[in-house]
Amino acid sequence: MEGAQASAEKSSDLIKRKDHRATILHLVEEEYGKEAAQRLEVGAVDDNLEYALMALADRLEGMYPKKTLALLHGAVLPERSSSFADVLDQ
Repeated sequence: MEGAQASAEKSSDLIKRKDHRATILHLVEEEYGKEAAQRLEVGAVDDNLEYALMALADRLEGMYPKKTLALLHGAVLPERSSSFADVLDQ
C-alpha cells in the first residue's frame, strides 16, 4: 500500500508542476516497468509498446490532464525542459 500511495503522490506532484514528460515516464514505468519507460524516452517505440501506451491512456481517461493523456496515447514525449542547472552548465 505504501508504494501505491507514494506513486500516487509523485503523480500528483508532477501534474501540479505540469511536467507532462515526467508524468508520462512515471506512469509508463509504474505500469510496464523501467525498460518500457526507457524505450519511450529514447523513442524506441515498437507496435507492442505503442498499443500498450494507447490502452494505458484509455484506462487513465479522466484521471490525468487531457494533454498528458493525448501525448501518452500518441506515444510522444515533449522535449525535456531545461532546468536552471542545465542552463548554468551550458
